[in-house]
Amino acid sequence: MDKYLLIQTTTANDEWSTKLINVLLENRLSADVQVSSIDSHYWWKGKVNNKTESLLSIKTRADLFDKVMAAIKECSEYEVPQIIATPIIAGSSDYLDWIKENTVC
Repeated sequence: MDKYLLIQTTTANDEWSTKLINVLLENRLSADVQVSSIDSHYWWKGKVNNKTESLLSIKTRADLFDKVMAAIKECSEYEVPQIIATPIIAGSSDYLDWIKENTVC
């Protein structure tokens, strides 16, 4: 069975979200990217901050993680971008096949 990931990252604005999504999809590093508005609260440089961000949920194959991470780092405005990968341990075989078919082989 192929292995798949849900990778999450955050963006500060729509321009950066669109740029990253285009890089991921045009290079077939992801079959799907979903965007949600979130209210983030976090420690940064010794103080608590909060801001509205976009959470990108990126569905891809596990073997593409390093390329997705490089794309996020290249496009990011953040000094330390959030890059978290969660293995997809189960899912509809039709959906997982769709991910495989729509990412770089």
